[in-house]
Amino acid sequence: MLNLDLLFRTWGNRKDRPKPEARRTPLALEGLEDRTVLSAMHGLPIPTMAAPDGNIHFNQHINEHFNIHDNGGGHDHDHGQGQGSAGLGASASGQALQALENQAAQALNTLASTLTDTSNPNSIANELTSIVNGTAANPQLTLSTVLSQIQGALGTATGSLNGISQLLPAFGNNQATSALSSALKDVTGSLEAVTDTINTLSSQAPNLSSAGATSAAQTVQTLLGTVSSNAGTLSGDLTTLAGSTTPATSQLLTTVTDAIDGSLSNVDANLTALTSTVTGATGLTATQAQQLLGSVIMDVGQSVGTVTGSLNTLAGILPQLGQSGASSVQSALSGVTSNLTSITSDLNSLSGAITGTLGSTLPGTSQMVGGVISSISNDLGTVTGELNAVSGLVGVLPSSTLPAITSMLGNVLQSSTGQINSLVGVLNLTGLLSNLTGSSSQLMDTLLSQLIQELTSTGGLLGGSGGLLGGLLGGGSGGNGSLLGGL
Repeated sequence: MLNLDLLFRTWGNRKDRPKPEARRTPLALEGLEDRTVLSAMHGLPIPTMAAPDGNIHFNQHINEHFNIHDNGGGHDHDHGQGQGSAGLGASASGQALQALENQAAQALNTLASTLTDTSNPNSIANELTSIVNGTAANPQLTLSTVLSQIQGALGTATGSLNGISQLLPAFGNNQATSALSSALKDVTGSLEAVTDTINTLSSQAPNLSSAGATSAAQTVQTLLGTVSSNAGTLSGDLTTLAGSTTPATSQLLTTVTDAIDGSLSNVDANLTALTSTVTGATGLTATQAQQLLGSVIMDVGQSVGTVTGSLNTLAGILPQLGQSGASSVQSALSGVTSNLTSITSDLNSLSGAITGTLGSTLPGTSQMVGGVISSISNDLGTVTGELNAVSGLVGVLPSSTLPAITSMLGNVLQSSTGQINSLVGVLNLTGLLSNLTGSSSQLMDTLLSQLIQELTSTGGLLGGSGGLLGGLLGGGSGGNGSLLGGL
Protein backbone atom coordinates (compact mmCIF):
# COMPACT_ATOMS: atom_id res chain seq x y z
CA MET A 1 0.00 0.00 0.00
CA LEU A 2 1.31 3.45 -0.96
CA ASN A 3 2.51 5.39 2.08
CA LEU A 4 1.59 8.99 1.20
CA ASP A 5 3.14 10.48 4.30
CA LEU A 6 6.46 8.84 3.54
CA LEU A 7 6.32 9.92 -0.08
CA PHE A 8 5.56 13.49 0.86
CA ARG A 9 8.40 13.65 3.36
CA THR A 10 10.76 12.13 0.83
CA TRP A 11 9.82 14.72 -1.79
CA GLY A 12 10.15 17.57 0.69
CA ASN A 13 13.67 16.48 1.70
CA ARG A 14 15.17 16.06 -1.73
CA LYS A 15 18.78 17.16 -1.75
CA ASP A 16 18.40 19.20 -4.95
CA ARG A 17 15.94 21.67 -3.45
CA PRO A 18 15.98 23.82 -0.29
CA LYS A 19 14.13 22.39 2.64
CA PRO A 20 10.94 24.41 3.09
CA GLU A 21 10.59 26.37 6.26
CA ALA A 22 8.01 25.07 8.70
CA ARG A 23 4.79 27.05 8.68
CA ARG A 24 4.90 29.80 11.22
CA THR A 25 1.86 30.34 13.39
CA PRO A 26 0.80 33.88 14.25
CA LEU A 27 2.70 35.48 17.06
CA ALA A 28 1.10 34.84 20.44
CA LEU A 29 0.02 38.16 21.88
CA GLU A 30 -0.16 37.29 25.56
CA GLY A 31 1.54 39.44 28.12
CA LEU A 32 4.12 37.97 30.46
CA GLU A 33 1.79 38.17 33.47
CA ASP A 34 -1.61 39.47 32.38
CA ARG A 35 -3.56 36.57 30.89
CA THR A 36 -6.43 38.82 29.73
CA VAL A 37 -4.34 40.06 26.81
CA LEU A 38 -5.53 38.87 23.43
CA SER A 39 -3.86 35.97 21.76
CA ALA A 40 -3.97 34.87 18.12
CA MET A 41 -4.10 31.26 19.24
CA HIS A 42 -7.34 29.29 19.28
CA GLY A 43 -9.31 28.79 22.45
CA LEU A 44 -8.19 31.83 24.45
CA PRO A 45 -10.88 34.20 25.76
CA ILE A 46 -11.66 37.60 24.30
CA PRO A 47 -11.51 40.35 26.94
CA THR A 48 -14.80 41.89 28.03
CA MET A 49 -15.62 45.08 26.14
CA ALA A 50 -18.48 46.31 28.38
CA ALA A 51 -16.60 48.71 30.62
CA PRO A 52 -15.61 51.99 28.86
CA ASP A 53 -12.15 51.86 30.41
CA GLY A 54 -11.78 48.09 30.20
CA ASN A 55 -9.01 48.31 27.61
CA ILE A 56 -6.80 50.88 29.30
CA HIS A 57 -4.55 48.37 31.05
CA PHE A 58 -4.79 46.06 28.05
CA ASN A 59 -3.52 48.77 25.68
CA GLN A 60 -0.72 49.85 27.99
CA HIS A 61 0.37 46.26 28.46
CA ILE A 62 0.67 45.56 24.72
CA ASN A 63 2.56 48.80 24.14
CA GLU A 64 5.05 47.95 26.86
CA HIS A 65 5.84 44.68 25.16
CA PHE A 66 5.90 46.14 21.66
CA ASN A 67 8.71 48.63 22.19
CA ILE A 68 11.55 46.88 20.40
CA HIS A 69 14.39 48.73 22.15
CA ASP A 70 13.00 48.20 25.66
CA ASN A 71 14.56 45.13 27.25
CA GLY A 72 13.01 45.01 30.67
CA GLY A 73 14.44 47.99 32.52
CA GLY A 74 11.88 50.28 34.12
CA HIS A 75 8.87 47.95 34.36
CA ASP A 76 8.16 46.56 37.79
CA HIS A 77 6.17 43.64 36.45
CA ASP A 78 8.99 42.36 34.24
CA HIS A 79 11.23 39.64 35.57
CA GLY A 80 14.92 40.45 35.59
CA GLN A 81 14.47 44.24 35.92
CA GLY A 82 17.26 46.08 34.12
CA GLN A 83 18.52 42.90 32.54
CA GLY A 84 18.37 42.35 28.81
CA SER A 85 18.47 39.11 26.88
CA ALA A 86 21.39 36.82 26.06
CA GLY A 87 23.01 37.65 29.40
CA LEU A 88 23.48 41.30 28.45
CA GLY A 89 22.36 44.39 30.35
CA ALA A 90 19.28 46.15 29.03
CA SER A 91 21.33 48.92 27.43
CA ALA A 92 23.75 46.53 25.72
CA SER A 93 20.91 44.34 24.50
CA GLY A 94 19.13 47.36 23.03
CA GLN A 95 22.33 48.39 21.27
CA ALA A 96 22.68 44.89 19.84
CA LEU A 97 19.15 45.08 18.45
CA GLN A 98 19.86 48.43 16.83
CA ALA A 99 23.06 47.07 15.32
CA LEU A 100 21.15 44.13 13.82
CA GLU A 101 18.51 46.49 12.41
CA ASN A 102 21.26 48.54 10.79
CA GLN A 103 22.84 45.40 9.34
CA ALA A 104 19.52 44.34 7.84
CA ALA A 105 19.07 47.82 6.39
CA GLN A 106 22.55 47.66 4.88
CA ALA A 107 21.95 44.22 3.36
CA LEU A 108 18.77 45.43 1.67
CA ASN A 109 20.36 48.69 0.56
CA THR A 110 23.27 46.78 -0.98
CA LEU A 111 20.86 44.52 -2.83
CA ALA A 112 18.87 47.47 -4.18
CA SER A 113 22.06 49.25 -5.25
CA THR A 114 23.52 46.17 -6.91
CA LEU A 115 20.37 45.56 -8.93
CA THR A 116 19.99 49.18 -10.10
CA ASP A 117 23.59 50.42 -10.46
CA THR A 118 24.33 51.97 -13.86
CA SER A 119 27.75 53.49 -13.11
CA ASN A 120 29.55 50.27 -14.05
CA PRO A 121 29.32 49.29 -17.77
CA ASN A 122 29.18 45.63 -16.75
CA SER A 123 26.55 46.07 -14.05
CA ILE A 124 23.41 43.96 -13.95
CA ALA A 125 21.20 46.83 -15.07
CA ASN A 126 23.46 47.83 -17.98
CA GLU A 127 23.91 44.27 -19.21
CA LEU A 128 20.16 43.68 -19.22
CA THR A 129 19.66 46.93 -21.12
CA SER A 130 22.20 45.84 -23.75
CA ILE A 131 20.23 42.64 -24.33
CA VAL A 132 16.91 44.46 -24.57
CA ASN A 133 18.34 47.10 -26.93
CA GLY A 134 19.97 44.48 -29.15
CA THR A 135 23.54 45.70 -28.58
CA ALA A 136 24.80 42.60 -26.78
CA ALA A 137 27.16 40.62 -29.05
CA ASN A 138 25.91 37.30 -27.70
CA PRO A 139 22.53 37.78 -25.98
CA GLN A 140 22.33 34.22 -24.65
CA LEU A 141 25.81 34.33 -23.12
CA THR A 142 25.26 37.81 -21.70
CA LEU A 143 21.96 36.70 -20.20
CA SER A 144 23.58 33.67 -18.58
CA THR A 145 26.31 35.87 -17.10
CA VAL A 146 23.93 38.48 -15.72
CA LEU A 147 21.62 35.85 -14.24
CA SER A 148 24.61 34.43 -12.38
CA GLN A 149 25.35 37.90 -11.00
CA ILE A 150 21.75 38.24 -9.85
CA GLN A 151 21.91 34.85 -8.15
CA GLY A 152 24.98 36.01 -6.24
CA ALA A 153 23.39 39.28 -5.13
CA LEU A 154 20.21 37.56 -3.98
CA GLY A 155 22.17 34.83 -2.21
CA THR A 156 24.21 37.39 -0.27
CA ALA A 157 21.11 39.29 0.81
CA THR A 158 19.11 36.23 1.83
CA GLY A 159 22.05 34.83 3.77
CA SER A 160 22.44 38.05 5.75
CA LEU A 161 18.72 38.47 6.40
CA ASN A 162 18.32 34.84 7.45
CA GLY A 163 21.09 35.21 10.00
CA ILE A 164 19.74 38.48 11.36
CA SER A 165 16.17 37.18 11.64
CA GLN A 166 17.44 34.22 13.65
CA LEU A 167 19.45 36.45 16.01
CA LEU A 168 16.84 39.14 16.68
CA PRO A 169 14.72 37.21 19.24
CA ALA A 170 17.84 36.44 21.26
CA PHE A 171 18.33 40.12 22.08
CA GLY A 172 14.78 41.07 23.03
CA ASN A 173 12.26 40.00 25.65
CA ASN A 174 9.09 41.33 24.01
CA GLN A 175 6.77 40.66 21.09
CA ALA A 176 8.41 43.36 19.00
CA THR A 177 11.57 41.42 18.22
CA SER A 178 9.51 38.38 17.24
CA ALA A 179 7.36 40.51 14.92
CA LEU A 180 10.40 42.02 13.21
CA SER A 181 12.09 38.63 12.95
CA SER A 182 8.97 37.15 11.37
CA ALA A 183 8.73 40.03 8.89
CA LEU A 184 12.36 39.62 7.82
CA LYS A 185 11.76 35.90 7.30
CA ASP A 186 8.89 36.80 4.97
CA VAL A 187 11.16 39.13 2.99
CA THR A 188 13.80 36.42 2.80
CA GLY A 189 11.22 33.91 1.60
CA SER A 190 10.14 36.24 -1.19
CA LEU A 191 13.76 36.72 -2.29
CA GLU A 192 14.26 32.95 -2.29
CA ALA A 193 11.21 32.63 -4.56
CA VAL A 194 12.76 35.20 -6.90
CA THR A 195 15.97 33.18 -6.85
CA ASP A 196 14.01 30.08 -7.90
CA THR A 197 12.69 31.90 -10.96
CA ILE A 198 16.14 33.24 -11.83
CA ASN A 199 17.48 29.69 -11.54
CA THR A 200 14.78 28.44 -13.91
CA LEU A 201 15.60 31.15 -16.44
CA SER A 202 19.29 30.40 -16.08
CA SER A 203 18.76 26.75 -17.01
CA GLN A 204 16.90 27.82 -20.16
CA ALA A 205 19.16 30.70 -21.24
CA PRO A 206 21.64 28.70 -23.39
CA ASN A 207 18.79 27.29 -25.52
CA LEU A 208 16.92 30.54 -26.09
CA SER A 209 16.82 32.33 -29.42
CA SER A 210 17.94 35.96 -29.60
CA ALA A 211 14.31 37.03 -29.41
CA GLY A 212 13.78 34.69 -26.48
CA ALA A 213 16.79 36.15 -24.66
CA THR A 214 15.45 39.65 -25.24
CA SER A 215 12.06 38.69 -23.84
CA ALA A 216 13.68 37.02 -20.83
CA ALA A 217 15.81 40.11 -20.15
CA GLN A 218 12.72 42.30 -20.20
CA THR A 219 11.03 39.94 -17.75
CA VAL A 220 14.03 40.10 -15.42
CA GLN A 221 14.19 43.89 -15.65
CA THR A 222 10.61 44.21 -14.49
CA LEU A 223 11.09 41.70 -11.69
CA LEU A 224 14.26 43.33 -10.38
CA GLY A 225 12.64 46.76 -10.51
CA THR A 226 10.02 45.60 -8.02
CA VAL A 227 12.53 43.80 -5.80
CA SER A 228 14.93 46.76 -5.64
CA SER A 229 12.12 49.23 -4.90
CA ASN A 230 10.79 47.12 -2.04
CA ALA A 231 14.30 46.55 -0.68
CA GLY A 232 14.99 50.29 -0.72
CA THR A 233 11.76 51.08 1.14
CA LEU A 234 12.37 48.52 3.86
CA SER A 235 16.01 49.55 4.20
CA GLY A 236 14.89 53.10 4.95
CA ASP A 237 12.35 51.84 7.49
CA LEU A 238 14.96 49.78 9.30
CA THR A 239 17.44 52.66 9.39
CA THR A 240 14.80 54.90 10.95
CA LEU A 241 13.84 52.19 13.42
CA ALA A 242 17.45 51.61 14.45
CA GLY A 243 17.85 55.33 15.12
CA SER A 244 14.85 55.49 17.46
CA THR A 245 15.78 56.23 21.06
CA THR A 246 12.19 56.64 22.30
CA PRO A 247 9.44 53.98 22.29
CA ALA A 248 9.31 52.96 18.63
CA THR A 249 5.96 51.16 18.41
CA SER A 250 4.68 53.30 15.54
CA GLN A 251 7.88 52.96 13.50
CA LEU A 252 8.03 49.24 14.17
CA LEU A 253 4.48 48.78 12.87
CA THR A 254 5.40 50.78 9.77
CA THR A 255 8.47 48.60 9.24
CA VAL A 256 6.62 45.32 9.71
CA THR A 257 3.66 46.29 7.51
CA ASP A 258 6.02 47.53 4.79
CA ALA A 259 7.89 44.23 5.04
CA ILE A 260 4.62 42.31 4.64
CA ASP A 261 3.58 44.42 1.66
CA GLY A 262 7.05 44.18 0.13
CA SER A 263 7.14 40.41 0.51
CA LEU A 264 3.74 40.02 -1.14
CA SER A 265 4.70 42.49 -3.87
CA ASN A 266 7.86 40.49 -4.58
CA VAL A 267 5.79 37.30 -4.83
CA ASP A 268 3.38 39.03 -7.21
CA ALA A 269 6.21 40.15 -9.50
CA ASN A 270 7.89 36.77 -9.21
CA LEU A 271 4.82 34.80 -10.26
CA THR A 272 4.35 37.13 -13.22
CA ALA A 273 7.94 36.45 -14.27
CA LEU A 274 7.51 32.72 -13.73
CA THR A 275 4.42 32.71 -15.96
CA SER A 276 6.36 34.49 -18.71
CA THR A 277 9.15 31.96 -18.33
CA VAL A 278 6.78 29.01 -18.74
CA THR A 279 5.01 30.64 -21.69
CA GLY A 280 8.32 31.22 -23.44
CA ALA A 281 9.46 27.61 -23.05
CA THR A 282 8.75 25.98 -26.41
CA GLY A 283 10.03 22.88 -28.17
CA LEU A 284 10.90 21.07 -24.97
CA THR A 285 11.62 17.38 -24.79
CA ALA A 286 9.71 15.30 -22.25
CA THR A 287 12.73 15.38 -19.94
CA GLN A 288 13.10 19.15 -20.24
CA ALA A 289 9.38 19.65 -19.69
CA GLN A 290 9.49 17.48 -16.55
CA GLN A 291 12.45 19.48 -15.23
CA LEU A 292 10.69 22.77 -15.91
CA LEU A 293 7.54 21.56 -14.20
CA GLY A 294 9.55 20.46 -11.17
CA SER A 295 11.12 23.93 -10.96
CA VAL A 296 7.71 25.56 -11.22
CA ILE A 297 6.30 23.40 -8.43
CA MET A 298 9.19 24.33 -6.14
CA ASP A 299 8.88 28.01 -7.04
CA VAL A 300 5.13 28.10 -6.43
CA GLY A 301 5.60 26.32 -3.12
CA GLN A 302 8.15 28.91 -1.99
CA SER A 303 6.00 31.79 -3.22
CA VAL A 304 2.80 30.59 -1.56
CA GLY A 305 4.72 29.73 1.60
CA THR A 306 5.86 33.35 1.71
CA VAL A 307 2.26 34.50 1.32
CA THR A 308 1.03 32.36 4.21
CA GLY A 309 3.98 33.43 6.34
CA SER A 310 3.18 37.08 5.65
CA LEU A 311 -0.46 36.53 6.60
CA ASN A 312 0.63 34.95 9.88
CA THR A 313 2.91 37.92 10.54
CA LEU A 314 -0.03 40.23 9.90
CA ALA A 315 -2.15 38.24 12.36
CA GLY A 316 0.51 38.77 15.01
CA ILE A 317 0.48 42.59 14.80
CA LEU A 318 -3.25 43.14 14.36
CA PRO A 319 -3.87 43.99 18.06
CA GLN A 320 -1.18 46.66 17.94
CA LEU A 321 -2.60 48.07 14.70
CA GLY A 322 -6.02 48.13 16.34
CA GLN A 323 -4.74 50.38 19.09
CA SER A 324 -3.79 52.97 16.50
CA GLY A 325 -7.40 53.08 15.34
CA ALA A 326 -9.64 51.66 12.65
CA SER A 327 -7.82 53.56 9.91
CA SER A 328 -4.54 51.80 10.72
CA VAL A 329 -6.17 48.39 10.49
CA GLN A 330 -7.94 49.29 7.26
CA SER A 331 -4.73 50.67 5.74
CA ALA A 332 -2.81 47.48 6.56
CA LEU A 333 -5.59 45.26 5.22
CA SER A 334 -5.87 47.37 2.08
CA GLY A 335 -2.21 46.83 1.18
CA VAL A 336 -2.45 43.10 1.79
CA THR A 337 -5.70 42.60 -0.13
CA SER A 338 -4.38 44.57 -3.10
CA ASN A 339 -1.35 42.30 -3.36
CA LEU A 340 -3.40 39.15 -2.75
CA THR A 341 -5.76 40.10 -5.59
CA SER A 342 -2.79 40.34 -7.97
CA ILE A 343 -1.30 37.10 -6.67
CA THR A 344 -4.52 35.15 -7.22
CA SER A 345 -4.63 36.47 -10.78
CA ASP A 346 -0.98 35.49 -11.28
CA LEU A 347 -1.64 31.95 -10.09
CA ASN A 348 -4.57 31.57 -12.48
CA SER A 349 -2.40 32.82 -15.36
CA LEU A 350 0.38 30.44 -14.37
CA SER A 351 -2.08 27.54 -14.26
CA GLY A 352 -3.15 28.33 -17.81
CA ALA A 353 0.44 28.69 -18.98
CA ILE A 354 1.35 25.28 -17.54
CA THR A 355 -1.49 23.44 -19.25
CA GLY A 356 -1.06 25.40 -22.47
CA THR A 357 2.72 25.06 -22.78
CA LEU A 358 3.32 21.63 -21.27
CA GLY A 359 -0.04 19.98 -22.00
CA SER A 360 1.05 18.26 -25.19
CA THR A 361 4.20 16.82 -23.58
CA LEU A 362 2.93 16.12 -20.06
CA PRO A 363 -0.86 15.97 -20.44
CA GLY A 364 -1.75 14.28 -17.15
CA THR A 365 0.72 16.00 -14.89
CA SER A 366 0.31 19.49 -16.34
CA GLN A 367 -3.47 19.32 -15.93
CA MET A 368 -3.14 18.14 -12.35
CA VAL A 369 -0.53 20.76 -11.40
CA GLY A 370 -2.59 23.46 -13.05
CA GLY A 371 -5.65 22.29 -11.13
CA VAL A 372 -3.92 22.41 -7.75
CA ILE A 373 -2.53 25.89 -8.47
CA SER A 374 -6.04 27.03 -9.39
CA SER A 375 -7.31 25.63 -6.07
CA ILE A 376 -4.65 27.59 -4.21
CA SER A 377 -5.68 30.70 -6.11
CA ASN A 378 -9.33 30.11 -5.19
CA ASP A 379 -8.49 29.78 -1.50
CA LEU A 380 -6.38 32.95 -1.55
CA GLY A 381 -9.29 34.68 -3.25
CA THR A 382 -11.51 33.61 -0.37
CA VAL A 383 -9.02 34.99 2.15
CA THR A 384 -8.99 38.26 0.21
CA GLY A 385 -12.76 38.43 0.46
CA GLU A 386 -12.60 37.77 4.20
CA LEU A 387 -10.07 40.56 4.72
CA ASN A 388 -12.17 42.98 2.70
CA ALA A 389 -15.25 42.04 4.75
CA VAL A 390 -13.43 42.61 8.03
CA SER A 391 -12.03 45.92 6.79
CA GLY A 392 -15.60 47.03 6.15
CA LEU A 393 -16.68 45.92 9.63
CA VAL A 394 -13.83 47.85 11.25
CA GLY A 395 -15.10 51.01 9.64
CA VAL A 396 -18.65 50.76 10.99
CA LEU A 397 -18.45 48.97 14.34
CA PRO A 398 -17.57 50.81 17.60
CA SER A 399 -13.87 51.26 18.27
CA SER A 400 -14.24 49.28 21.49
CA THR A 401 -14.77 46.15 19.37
CA LEU A 402 -11.41 46.42 17.60
CA PRO A 403 -9.57 44.07 20.01
CA ALA A 404 -12.20 41.37 19.47
CA ILE A 405 -12.22 41.85 15.71
CA THR A 406 -8.45 41.70 15.37
CA SER A 407 -8.24 38.61 17.57
CA MET A 408 -10.93 36.84 15.56
CA LEU A 409 -9.24 37.80 12.30
CA GLY A 410 -5.95 36.41 13.59
CA ASN A 411 -7.63 33.05 14.17
CA VAL A 412 -9.19 33.14 10.71
CA LEU A 413 -5.86 33.87 9.05
CA GLN A 414 -4.17 31.05 10.95
CA SER A 415 -6.80 28.55 9.81
CA SER A 416 -6.70 29.86 6.25
CA THR A 417 -2.96 29.53 5.95
CA GLY A 418 -3.11 25.97 7.24
CA GLN A 419 -5.59 25.07 4.52
CA ILE A 420 -3.51 26.71 1.80
CA ASN A 421 -0.31 25.06 3.01
CA SER A 422 -2.10 21.71 2.74
CA LEU A 423 -2.68 22.41 -0.94
CA VAL A 424 1.00 23.24 -1.35
CA GLY A 425 1.68 19.80 0.09
CA VAL A 426 -0.60 18.30 -2.56
CA LEU A 427 1.31 20.27 -5.20
CA ASN A 428 4.60 18.80 -3.98
CA LEU A 429 3.06 15.35 -3.93
CA THR A 430 1.94 15.82 -7.53
CA GLY A 431 5.53 16.34 -8.61
CA LEU A 432 6.74 13.33 -6.67
CA LEU A 433 4.09 11.00 -8.05
CA SER A 434 4.74 12.29 -11.53
CA ASN A 435 8.35 11.20 -11.24
CA LEU A 436 7.40 7.84 -9.75
CA THR A 437 4.50 6.83 -11.97
CA GLY A 438 4.77 8.80 -15.19
CA SER A 439 2.74 11.73 -16.50
CA SER A 440 -0.22 9.72 -17.80
CA SER A 441 -0.64 7.43 -14.84
CA GLN A 442 -4.28 6.78 -13.95
CA LEU A 443 -3.13 6.02 -10.39
CA MET A 444 -1.68 9.52 -9.98
CA ASP A 445 -4.70 11.26 -11.47
CA THR A 446 -7.18 9.31 -9.35
CA LEU A 447 -5.24 9.67 -6.11
CA LEU A 448 -4.61 13.39 -6.41
CA SER A 449 -8.16 14.09 -7.53
CA GLN A 450 -9.39 12.51 -4.30
CA LEU A 451 -6.95 14.55 -2.23
CA ILE A 452 -8.00 17.81 -3.86
CA GLN A 453 -11.67 16.96 -3.44
CA GLU A 454 -11.10 16.33 0.26
CA LEU A 455 -9.20 19.58 0.79
CA THR A 456 -11.76 21.71 -1.04
CA SER A 457 -14.86 20.03 0.37
CA THR A 458 -17.75 21.94 1.90
CA GLY A 459 -16.16 21.71 5.31
CA GLY A 460 -12.95 23.34 4.12
CA LEU A 461 -11.95 26.91 3.41
CA LEU A 462 -14.79 27.43 0.94
CA GLY A 463 -17.39 25.81 3.18
CA GLY A 464 -19.93 28.60 3.55
CA SER A 465 -21.29 29.08 7.07
CA GLY A 466 -19.27 26.08 8.25
CA GLY A 467 -16.07 27.51 6.77
CA LEU A 468 -13.86 30.38 7.84
CA LEU A 469 -15.85 33.35 6.64
CA GLY A 470 -19.00 31.80 8.05
CA GLY A 471 -17.25 31.28 11.36
CA LEU A 472 -16.04 34.87 11.43
CA LEU A 473 -19.33 36.54 10.59
CA GLY A 474 -21.61 33.88 12.06
CA GLY A 475 -23.30 33.04 8.76
CA GLY A 476 -25.90 35.62 9.65
CA SER A 477 -26.91 33.72 12.78
CA GLY A 478 -24.77 35.53 15.32
CA GLY A 479 -23.98 32.31 17.16
CA ASN A 480 -21.72 32.17 20.18
CA GLY A 481 -18.77 30.98 18.11
CA SER A 482 -18.99 33.84 15.63
CA LEU A 483 -17.60 37.34 15.73
CA LEU A 484 -21.06 38.87 15.87
CA GLY A 485 -22.09 36.48 18.61
CA GLY A 486 -18.91 37.20 20.56
CA LEU A 487 -19.57 40.91 20.37
